[in-house]
Amino acid sequence: MDKVLAKSGDTVSDVLMLNVPEKALQQCVMQRWMSDSGDEWTSGYKAFRVPKSLPAGAKAMCDPNDLKHCNMWDDETGEPLIRRSDDNLKTLAQRLVIFHEQTLPILDHYTSVVRNVNGHQTEPQVWSDIKKELGIPASAVGFDQPTESLALAARRQQAVPTPATLAGLVASGVCAIAVAVITRPRNSDMSESLLVE
Repeated sequence: MDKVLAKSGDTVSDVLMLNVPEKALQQCVMQRWMSDSGDEWTSGYKAFRVPKSLPAGAKAMCDPNDLKHCNMWDDETGEPLIRRSDDNLKTLAQRLVIFHEQTLPILDHYTSVVRNVNGHQTEPQVWSDIKKELGIPASAVGFDQPTESLALAARRQQAVPTPATLAGLVASGVCAIAVAVITRPRNSDMSESLLVE
């Protein structure tokens, strides 16, 4: 990536690391629910949203073959929520091995520009901390929307976290491991993002 960026005179200026304890990742995976449209919900993990349909204190239930007893519905679409087949501790353990083998060396390479954020807190607080670490004004609109890319929000706000280039965002998400790269030309009139799982 350094060689590719060097061709345009850019460098990696920020690498964002969302830190989540392994026990919290396990809780996240075991309490994650999804709708067919891709929305993610939880039956109790603090960094995700709980659907309004789940009664307080109730055990989450939603079997696609028994919707009569389902108590987990997507707030926006009304779809029944389901568990992904790969949401289990074995798959998580395999993902963590891959993270340690493939992502930690990247973090070591960019150690001088790594920005650490506590990813084990409520979603609004995580987004607030990301803004702070990247030097984005707290009033910037769009950076607290999980469905919107940081690059798109930066373009709309024309927020420039550093005078040089914002390039390099590495995120180990709450339940997924991903690498996202945001590059910004020196004139900061446009930004592009690349997301690689």
